[in-house]
Amino acid sequence: MIYPTIEILDGQAVQLRGGDPNQRVIRIDNPLALAGRFARFGELVVIDVNAALGSGDNLDIVEQIASRYDCRVGGGIRDHQRAQRLLKAGARKLIVGTQAKPSFLARYHRDRIVVALDAKDGQVVVDGWQSGTGVSPVDRARELQAHCSEFLYTVVEAQGSLSGNDLEAIDGLLQATTNPIVAAGGIGTIEQVIELADRGVSSQLSMAIYTGAID
Repeated sequence: MIYPTIEILDGQAVQLRGGDPNQRVIRIDNPLALAGRFARFGELVVIDVNAALGSGDNLDIVEQIASRYDCRVGGGIRDHQRAQRLLKAGARKLIVGTQAKPSFLARYHRDRIVVALDAKDGQVVVDGWQSGTGVSPVDRARELQAHCSEFLYTVVEAQGSLSGNDLEAIDGLLQATTNPIVAAGGIGTIEQVIELADRGVSSQLSMAIYTGAID
């Protein structure tokens, strides 16, 4: 599968280099119209970057997209009120990172949960990619695989770079869990998508689509 991704910051669809909100490489003023374009190709990923960073949210826009198109939604899902609101709006799955703990996830059927493994310097980072946990993606996957249907593995440093994902890390995750894996961060060519697909791994794309690197 290929999942087109819309990251929303201050009401705009953006692409951040290295996950840094101060490096907005792409800015598009109408995320809802963009969702309409992307939705023709399948299920969307919608990330509320403000909510992930704890600097407000774009909940109204995210809810509009979720109510109109098939999508999985993430960014700042740290309480049950927000999670329930997004599911009620129509989100097919919730992408949970910072609050990806058994006690939080147990309230939801695992089929509705994707656990985010956001990796930086070899460890899982949370709080909008700002805080290290000291836990490796492999250990996190082993701990939480019973509580989710998929893992989203993102190489934070590679975001916006089109330099490729970390295949060695992906191979380690494939050995650690039987849950499906979606890879994000740095995927910039069809060849890279095929390398992942050959492993049974899906691709989550943003910069590659915005720049035309992948049609």
